[in-house]
Amino acid sequence: VQNAGKSAREIAKLQEEKEKRKEEKKKADLELLTLFKPVIGQQVLAAGTDPKSVLCMYFKQGSCTKGAKCKFSHDLAVERKAEKRSLYDDINGSGNKENETMANWDDAQLADVVEKRHGEDNRKKNATQIVSYTKTILFRTETK
Repeated sequence: VQNAGKSAREIAKLQEEKEKRKEEKKKADLELLTLFKPVIGQQVLAAGTDPKSVLCMYFKQGSCTKGAKCKFSHDLAVERKAEKRSLYDDINGSGNKENETMANWDDAQLADVVEKRHGEDNRKKNATQIVSYTKTILFRTETK
């Protein structure tokens, strides 16, 4: 129904124009992607970390040019594998939990903890003086 009354040449010409518009739109989108691609800094690892256990951030964006020579992993499953931590383990690794109760603290340690917790707040507060004024009301009684 759309092409009723049009010759085969006109239909072919319309198809070509439609394909040209699609190609131009793809080129414009590709140009926008290249222009607004975020800049990636150098990937830094902690000492002793295996680079193959870390996903290549260039590969993640689809711009790694090193291929098999890249020292980082190109396996997307590596990113999903995270080290699972126990909720019950001590994060700080401070050691023996039995001796960490407040009941076993000495006065110096207790004063240090109180100073850390409340010392800064007390220094920030303004010094205020509480002044109490009492108003004395005298009743006069008149006698006749």
